[in-house]
Amino acid sequence: MFHWNTTAHYFTSTLFSHPSVDVFFGDRNLTGDANISKIDLTQVHGDTIAYVSSSEKNVEADGLVTRTRLLTLSVKTADCVPIVFYDLKTNTCAISHQGWRGLLKELPKKMIGKLAANRSRPEEIIAAIGPSINACCYQVDKKLFSAFSKSLPKYKEAYVKRENKYYLHLQKLAYDQLLRAGMKATNIDHFPFCTMCDGHRFYSHRRDGTARRMISSVTML
Repeated sequence: MFHWNTTAHYFTSTLFSHPSVDVFFGDRNLTGDANISKIDLTQVHGDTIAYVSSSEKNVEADGLVTRTRLLTLSVKTADCVPIVFYDLKTNTCAISHQGWRGLLKELPKKMIGKLAANRSRPEEIIAAIGPSINACCYQVDKKLFSAFSKSLPKYKEAYVKRENKYYLHLQKLAYDQLLRAGMKATNIDHFPFCTMCDGHRFYSHRRDGTARRMISSVTML
């Protein structure tokens, strides 16, 4: 359900093909537009969600929600999971950034709850999960692995043990949390690329220790 634009270097989803919304997941070659109306977001690796209606500076959160047209919501990632959301019925769009801390706190599920509190119906929301580090590469220590498996045992398919090593599947965690929040599977797209594996297209903090990031965004037009 997704396609890759080789000219502009970004991914987008056919679920977001409605002319009233524009969304993309950038790769390492895509740069932001300094002239757009946007939020100056400081990501805090938690589960804070902010409702915004105009350009603001120094918003500390990992999720943004708006009904304001031409206001671009964006997050920056280099292994973490970006997710974009849209509800055509209520003209609401949102975006979130999920590191392991946000997923342990079930940020995707809380985002659906936030949208539902603003009159969205979970089964009518569409979402896309962007590129991130995957279970092939995201090795964690036993302590963190146990924290997930004990606190969130219902997501056991996202916990992988291979040759006495422990891995988390962050995209799977995000996907399952969206389903648990009431979303339909047919309304969730995902981009199954591993940022650590694909050094040509993606930055990866785990691989390179880089401070550079990819930009993902959503705008109601």
